[in-house]
Amino acid sequence: MERVRTILTHTPYPHEHSRHIMTAVIIGCLFFISSDNMHTLIHKLDSNIKWWSMYVCLIGFFYFFSSPFLGRTIQPSYSNFNRWYVAWICFASLYHLPSFQSMGVDMRMNLSLFLTIYFSSVLFITAFHIIFIGLWTSADLFKTAFDLMVSVTLFVGRFDMRMMQAAMKSTTDETRNDDVLYDYFNEREDLWFDFVADTGDGGNSSYTVARLLAQPSIQTVIGGSMHTLPRGNLLVIGGDLAYPNPSSFTYERRFFGPFEYAMQPPRWYKAEHIAVDKPEVPPGVSKMKKYDGPQCFIIPGNHDWFDGLNTFMRYICHKSWLGGWFLPQRKSYFALQLPKGWWIFGLDLALHGDIDVYQFKFFAELCRNKVGENDSVIIVTHEPNWLLDWYWKETTGKNVSHLIQDYLNGRCKLRMAGDLHHFMRHSATPSDKPTFVEHLLVNGCGGAFLHPTHVFKNFERFSGTTYECKAAYPSYEESSGIALGNILKFRKKNWQFDIIGGFIYFILVFSMFPQKVPLLKNANLSTPDLLLGSWALKYAYGIIYWQRQVITLYMIGIGQWKVMAVTRINICKNGMMSLSRSVLIMYYTSVFIYFWIFSTPVVSLIFGSYLYICINWFHIHFDEAFSSLRIANYKSFTRFHIKKDGDLEIFTLAVDKIALNGTPIIFNIRSQRIGNWIPSGRQRKEGLISSATTGDTLANGGQPHLQTPSGRCGSLTISPSQEQ
Repeated sequence: MERVRTILTHTPYPHEHSRHIMTAVIIGCLFFISSDNMHTLIHKLDSNIKWWSMYVCLIGFFYFFSSPFLGRTIQPSYSNFNRWYVAWICFASLYHLPSFQSMGVDMRMNLSLFLTIYFSSVLFITAFHIIFIGLWTSADLFKTAFDLMVSVTLFVGRFDMRMMQAAMKSTTDETRNDDVLYDYFNEREDLWFDFVADTGDGGNSSYTVARLLAQPSIQTVIGGSMHTLPRGNLLVIGGDLAYPNPSSFTYERRFFGPFEYAMQPPRWYKAEHIAVDKPEVPPGVSKMKKYDGPQCFIIPGNHDWFDGLNTFMRYICHKSWLGGWFLPQRKSYFALQLPKGWWIFGLDLALHGDIDVYQFKFFAELCRNKVGENDSVIIVTHEPNWLLDWYWKETTGKNVSHLIQDYLNGRCKLRMAGDLHHFMRHSATPSDKPTFVEHLLVNGCGGAFLHPTHVFKNFERFSGTTYECKAAYPSYEESSGIALGNILKFRKKNWQFDIIGGFIYFILVFSMFPQKVPLLKNANLSTPDLLLGSWALKYAYGIIYWQRQVITLYMIGIGQWKVMAVTRINICKNGMMSLSRSVLIMYYTSVFIYFWIFSTPVVSLIFGSYLYICINWFHIHFDEAFSSLRIANYKSFTRFHIKKDGDLEIFTLAVDKIALNGTPIIFNIRSQRIGNWIPSGRQRKEGLISSATTGDTLANGGQPHLQTPSGRCGSLTISPSQEQ
């Protein structure tokens, strides 16, 4: 346990920076407060009730400002320092709170001083953050943007890793290409396999799904009888393995880490070794046909392509184990021949959203020479272009459509994809027209933030076929309700936005202040304008006049900093121009303090309301509106069973709420509680997942069992002989 904690802990672990800021606050309090000043302050509070109301108002705004940081005093995060920093500013503001006496209305403000104070404050926060914590991890986003630009302009534009894989194939016969075709599953009587996608965020959500996939079995009640769903012999992962960009750090920490804690690799396996000649079968196994352990095949997603597929090739195609799952895969795409005439085609769409000519040639030859007339094929891609094309009103994946319609010609029973972090299943409605794909399934709930489902509520047509939604998780109503969190929780979830939003609001408001008075004084309106009335002009001047009045009242009410600036009489009699530069800087500093406390909470509220309106009223910005909420719950995976009679059973299992105390630091293995299971939607068969026995955790060397108090799982049966 201590070894695991040492590996995963980042320094500083305790709240060291909060201790430094606490010392600074105490020193500041001792500096500002003296017996004489305290006596004066108490006297003012006793003699004038308006001071009490002003204090209550300011404290209320300060609480709203600091509410995102409450309850986090023991966490090693930047929020601790920010909270104490703002508390110190609030104390200074309360101490120097002015009266309501007039200052005059005609004053000028120096925007450059405001900007200097603002940037100084931001630099001060940045310096302390780097000293006590280090550089922001969000710098990965800049690296991701750079990698994406390089990948699109260089790798995809001039060099495609899929072309290199095709050039290095071991044989010219497409149907005998062992680098891509794996046919040792087809001799089994039946087969269980799982599908999951978008494991990219790592942490508790990815670990929750990985641990459920690793369970030896899951028991459920279907039709009044107990059924056991054993662990899949095969795991198919649909891309986006680690966010935001592919690198050794993100792959090891966010992808391999959760799966290794869920099911450990063999003791003799060394993670640093490179698999030169795959598949490197385990000791004691002569052929892959005789290996009965779980195996894993993976297709890359768009995030895996940001570095030209370099990290994916090193970690997936040149390593042998993903936790306890064996990795025989050699290329970024594959074909699996399963029992009873079932196939899985794993396609690599890269950043084009389509397969290249070499993939098309391989799968076309396979359909022509190996796939039987009565066989059934499952197509796995990263992007669900049936939903995205409908949403963006585009047409992508033309090569994939050509392969399905002209070569499979009705043998594609199911298309699966991830990319969208929710679960949806659509089935074709009965029709006299030919149906090229019978079922469409999206399940990207492997460990990333949640995406909405209600945005795609009106989807019903793809490739000339009408589809009906049979299941959605979360439901449309629940998805729409979750979007309300942009109003209620946006600021708490994204407290860093205060710096960006406050800066933008600061520029917009105060950049107009020096110009509005001359503009009103020098404005000329022609007689036709006054008679006919220009609504736009009236509106513009009204805004300017209103802004001047508001800021004037603002300056009158709380503008002077009595103790540290100058007396009220000097400001009112002689104006702002009479102040020295040092006094003026102190005066502007006091204004900035009040601006920061009163204005920044409103900025987050407005932006969160904008996202809510966009996602629920106009169905736009679905990615931004839900990524801002960072919802780690609502995870699911799909389990398949090819029965002895050739039917394919599909079970979709979902976790409503993940365990937030899973393992130390990242995955906290001290507690192995899994949240309740909830239905993935009404399907052909439904049943309750019963309580199972519990055992030792993986950290103690035992085989854990799932404990699920209650819930439901949905299932579907697809028959190969079913009419299209």
